[in-house]
Amino acid sequence: MVASDEYGSFLCDELGPLSVISLRRMFGKAGVFCDGVMFAMVNDNQLMVPGIDAHASPVVASRLVDELEPVGAE
Repeated sequence: MVASDEYGSFLCDELGPLSVISLRRMFGKAGVFCDGVMFAMVNDNQLMVPGIDAHASPVVASRLVDELEPVGAE
């Protein structure tokens, strides 16, 4: 299933401060683009980023979460 319109809007709002974010439906999923370059896909309203293993160690997962915290978060 492709991303819902609501989830697509949510992603664009959340990732928007990084740069120009857009979603394009393709391959039965949705590609997530930053400045025209695809960097992730959405399937069943789940963001899939290549190179991030769902079974990554807690240390690696926590570093990824830390990097994604909004600017100014304490």
